[in-house]
Amino acid sequence: MAAAPQGAPQPSPTEPAKLTITPKADAEVDPLARVMVTADTGTVARVTMTSDAGKEIPGILTPDARTWKPTSTLGYGRTYTLKVEARGPGGMPTRTTTSFSTVTPGYQARVYLNGTNYAPLQ
Repeated sequence: MAAAPQGAPQPSPTEPAKLTITPKADAEVDPLARVMVTADTGTVARVTMTSDAGKEIPGILTPDARTWKPTSTLGYGRTYTLKVEARGPGGMPTRTTTSFSTVTPGYQARVYLNGTNYAPLQ
């Protein structure tokens, strides 16, 4: 590893990563709203997102380890928890946990089939 140029500021080994997590903690959002973890300084090491039913939501981390987002659609009326592990610019481990909820729709259409004699479509 090459030495830094003389006089160049070195990152503090105790500086934590500065993270922006969207949506904000305890927010109630539409299931299609943006969910994202961004390292404003440092890098994102790992994000675990789980629903209130214990289902882990898959996600993707950008190659530069600066941004994570889920790769599947969220459900209505659920609470999601994000556990974020990151590293500050000098390598300091940073951990944070936050939760948000998705709205419960006021109306949902349901489809019911009645009867016992159904002929296959030709």
